[in-house]
Amino acid sequence: MAKTNTIDDGLIEVYIPRSGPGEEEQLVIGINGENTVIPKGQRVRVKPWVAEEIFRSQEAKDTMYSRKEEKIREAAAGKQQ
Repeated sequence: MAKTNTIDDGLIEVYIPRSGPGEEEQLVIGINGENTVIPKGQRVRVKPWVAEEIFRSQEAKDTMYSRKEEKIREAAAGKQQ
């Protein structure tokens, strides 16, 4: 999960954890033709819109995983009946 600190210049420090084997070593955020490459495992300062997109993406993943876990629990409860 991304961690942040805000600094006076308006940029936001983010940290994207390193990924496992076979995953990309960097995260690319692109909006309206402007791309930002963020290396994983390093603290970098990015524009606020980049940090916002990172957080939005993380929230979407968290929601997806929560719903998936809920469906698995429901399926398991149905099999036990």
